[in-house]
Amino acid sequence: MAQGYLYSSDNLEMELKGEEYFKCLEAHSCFQYCTRDGGMLTCKMHSLVHDCVQSLSPYDLMMRFESVKQLTLNLSSWTEEVKVVGTHHLVMMIAQGAGFPMDISGAEKLRTLVAVTQGCLITSQALSNLFKQSKHLRLLDLSLTSGWHNCFGPSGQGNILDEIPVEICGLINLRYLSLAGSKVLKILPETLCDLHNLQSLDLTGCSSLRKLPDGMGKLMNLRYFYTWCCSSITSYPKGISCLTSLRELTNVIARADHNDSKEFTLGDFERLNNLCGHVRVKLVGNAVDADEAIRANLGNKKDLDRIRINLDGDIGKESQDVIKKALNPPSDLNIEFVGWWF
Repeated sequence: MAQGYLYSSDNLEMELKGEEYFKCLEAHSCFQYCTRDGGMLTCKMHSLVHDCVQSLSPYDLMMRFESVKQLTLNLSSWTEEVKVVGTHHLVMMIAQGAGFPMDISGAEKLRTLVAVTQGCLITSQALSNLFKQSKHLRLLDLSLTSGWHNCFGPSGQGNILDEIPVEICGLINLRYLSLAGSKVLKILPETLCDLHNLQSLDLTGCSSLRKLPDGMGKLMNLRYFYTWCCSSITSYPKGISCLTSLRELTNVIARADHNDSKEFTLGDFERLNNLCGHVRVKLVGNAVDADEAIRANLGNKKDLDRIRINLDGDIGKESQDVIKKALNPPSDLNIEFVGWWF
């Protein structure tokens, strides 16, 4: 999706088009095996297919570095072939304790950059240099973890990333951005909201993040927004109510007692009718305002299966049955009250 391969002339949703392509590849034995664990499908491309694709696509090179110990990385001098065509897709395997390269020479044509490690120092200057040089990036994964579980809990080895430079606004082609596991990151620049083509934003495990940008409403193409374990965020911006393309919203804090001009409120679910699966909502305030509950319009959330609600502060004194009655969910939407929040 991030590379723009899933658009169709019949206006089919990109996710459905991707599933169609996947089933076609599977039917033609392009995968060595596929296993399903709950909702996660894991596959491995056959080595013969991998070699064939690489030989047919000289412009789509994947380069892996088992460690990056020096402060600069010169892609142009890696091979003669790279010097001619440029690298489009780069995966960096960074040794633990090593720093993210301050300069990646020859990165002008990069469309994908993924950094994999279990703890890495990444400076604002290094990112600023990258953003100025790699204007064509479509997918940027700086989660820097070798497994998603490293984003959670005190034992996780999150990367050391404390600032996102304002130059990120220059990545106008960016579709996918992951900062998961950035445990010391406290704030995001408002210029991030100039990434109008962004489809997926993953902030999972950014436990020190205190505030989301006020201009979130400008990310009109955002389809996936993950804020698991962002425990320092105390409110979500009003602009999220404008993200009508959202399909997955893992967590959100919603004021329930009135329609606030700056904070996301319960009634701001009104236009988020493409939400799928389930969402976790922390309701804050003194009580559930009836008008806000009606305005949420849960009856129009046809693809939403479950809402898990955490009651915070005085609102927790209200009866769960009273709150559920005010929300008036359709019969096929499960409302579950939980005592935990992350």
